[in-house]
Amino acid sequence: MGYNRVPGPVKEGDSHRCELADLYAIVTLVNCLCHHHRITQGSILVACDNTGALKPGAVDFLPKCSQKNLDLLQAIWKTIQESPIEWTTQHVYGHQDRKAKDSHRCLATLNCAMDALAKQHWAHIYAKVHLTPAPHILIHNEGWTIWSGTDKVVAPSCNALHSLLADQPTQMWWVRHNHISETAKYLVDWETCSTGMKALKPGRRRWITKHASANCGVSTTLLTWKYQDDDQCPCCGRSESTTHVLTCTAMGANEVWNENLDKVAQCLTDSDTLLALQEAILTNLACWRQSQLPRVSFDDSSVTAAAQSQSSIGWKNMIEGLLSSEWRQLQQRHYNSRRSRKSSKRWAWGLFLKLHHLAWNQWKHRNDIKHRHVRPRHHTANLALNSNICLFYRNGGQDLPPSL
Repeated sequence: MGYNRVPGPVKEGDSHRCELADLYAIVTLVNCLCHHHRITQGSILVACDNTGALKPGAVDFLPKCSQKNLDLLQAIWKTIQESPIEWTTQHVYGHQDRKAKDSHRCLATLNCAMDALAKQHWAHIYAKVHLTPAPHILIHNEGWTIWSGTDKVVAPSCNALHSLLADQPTQMWWVRHNHISETAKYLVDWETCSTGMKALKPGRRRWITKHASANCGVSTTLLTWKYQDDDQCPCCGRSESTTHVLTCTAMGANEVWNENLDKVAQCLTDSDTLLALQEAILTNLACWRQSQLPRVSFDDSSVTAAAQSQSSIGWKNMIEGLLSSEWRQLQQRHYNSRRSRKSSKRWAWGLFLKLHHLAWNQWKHRNDIKHRHVRPRHHTANLALNSNICLFYRNGGQDLPPSL
């Protein structure tokens, strides 16, 4: 029996990397024993409840850059190739102590015992030891590595490398155009933003980008593009920007906002969100829409810090997907304090989607007013146009130029 520390980077909820680290330790230790005792043949069966972790043991397996945790996958595969004994793998279903018996009862029992010991060890570590991030140590047989500063790129796929090359210039574009400050750029939870955008359809992704950069069909932009003669809001007649679309209170916009804000509140309640955190988010969204100063002082100092962080980024930016990383850290601490297995990553992803639907429904309501309802000034213009047409008709062709 032994314990092994997973080499970093370890992302939240990454059970795949933890299982790979265990299997790598097993294969490495067995190879050392074979070398020490001059063992040249034999076989070992490895059972695991994670199918992804068993892939390096397959006969036809070859590491690919697109695979998750490539460094450990490649290290296990290479170490198995060097092993003098034969390795076979067997998948077993986890948590069989709570379910019906399967065809591999002995292996399932051993797996449950291992899980119980792992939880006991984790409880000991959590209670007694000050937790620090997993070290980025070199792994034998992992091959070449790619690093981004002090962080190892464990899955150097084309998309991952493109993000590393393009993300910083893209973020600086928003800084240069005064969408966020350079200081606030480091406060944004870009991972949640990326995950949330991937969950949306392509049309919605384009809309968020256009709406955030004010390159969509609001009246101020259409006036600049010379597509219309004024910048008036179709609902209230004021100057219409993308911010005004979200804050307009005319012609039923309040009802649409309140209905969708209730859905955000329900989402936070269903996901067991910290009550003070719920209050901070919902209160400040309401304050922002009413053009009031945000509330950044709460009884909980960590909630105060999170609210101040989001205020630095901007509450309109939050609706458009730029959440502060403080929210997710605060919610994860709440889950940990309650011994909950829920993930703050999924919590933030759900909040991102609800906020997107909040903004989208305000935009949809505005478009319904503009394109499906006859506004008073347009009605007046139509009456004037009809009157001029009738006047020309009564005058006949005497005012027309002579035909050639």
